[in-house]
Amino acid sequence: MIKHKTIFFTAMACAGIFAIALPAHAQTDRKPVSGYIETVYGHDYSDLGDYFTIALSQAGPCGSSLFVIPRSSVAFKDMVAVSLSAFLGNKRVNVWQKGDVKKTGCYGNRNIIDEINASRN
Repeated sequence: MIKHKTIFFTAMACAGIFAIALPAHAQTDRKPVSGYIETVYGHDYSDLGDYFTIALSQAGPCGSSLFVIPRSSVAFKDMVAVSLSAFLGNKRVNVWQKGDVKKTGCYGNRNIIDEINASRN
């Protein structure tokens, strides 16, 4: 009987976590830009500051296909690792921009990445 109670309470705890965590991400109205990474720039690209830059097959809302990851980002290493893995494996990536695109999501015509993931298709 203890085993069934443990399974039940574990399942309920997981359901509660998903009920709280998933809507928080879904409530944002940010839409990802999806495409393939065509070029990786290891460090500064032209007039940019301290950024890791990738060029996607799709242009972002800032007007170019260049997307930058600030080195000051908390998840900088993780986002670069995902970018390099997707580039080497020719995988599709989804990138989300930082904050309000019109105010903080652009550096000139470059798109500032706040979140990135890769997928098989």
